[in-house]
Amino acid sequence: MPIAHAIPGRKSCVPLPALLLLFASLSFPALAAEDEETTEAAPAIGQEPLPKDATFRVLGSEVKGPSGIVVGQVVNVLVDEGGSPRAVVLDYGGFLGVGKRRIAVAWPLVRFGAKGALLSLTREQLKAFPEYRDGEDAVMATPVAQPH
Repeated sequence: MPIAHAIPGRKSCVPLPALLLLFASLSFPALAAEDEETTEAAPAIGQEPLPKDATFRVLGSEVKGPSGIVVGQVVNVLVDEGGSPRAVVLDYGGFLGVGKRRIAVAWPLVRFGAKGALLSLTREQLKAFPEYRDGEDAVMATPVAQPH
């Protein structure tokens, strides 16, 4: 005897499996799209060892200025269309989370190494830069060529 769900006020029954199938197709339309994507050939992949001392975590890293004092924390990395990093977005300033603002700093001004992230700009230099806002054009701090 099939399991059925009675619809109140009606004498007919709808089989429970049919209801489940209907709800699944309405709730998960992406399942059909996934089947289409799997027909394309996936690229071959390999494996490569990655020693823990050969890489550095970027997001969330504290950034120290030339004096060794923490001046900010990395909250984002902005990349160009080719995937190359262009700027680091820092949470800068403030005290206990109050008064912080975000600024963009050109990628070459930050060095990542065993001692963490090091920035070649001072707090005073960072104060002059406008705040970075997601989705808007940004002004980033860049190195200035020194005259010879």
